[in-house]
Amino acid sequence: MPKKSKKAKIIAAYRRKVQFIENNEIKIEDVNGILNKHNKIINIQKDGNSGSKSPILPLNQEDLLITKFFFADLKKSLILICGILALEFFLYFVTINQ
Repeated sequence: MPKKSKKAKIIAAYRRKVQFIENNEIKIEDVNGILNKHNKIINIQKDGNSGSKSPILPLNQEDLLITKFFFADLKKSLILICGILALEFFLYFVTINQ
């Protein structure tokens, strides 16, 4: 089988990028609904706190995605750390009794 040419590699990379963007468009629509709800809450807070010194800035879609993934990764990391610590304590107490 012949090797891919440079042009074929570029076309394949472009195709992967297009597929990635198409798959992520569905998630962006979900984020739009969350963003609209968040903006409504901010507008209500602005109306209620007209004397506050610092204005509340609405989050954009990228910030919402970043915070979503950050907390998901944080949760996984904490579960992993707790599991490792529990294993360490278990092994420590098992080896003391021997």
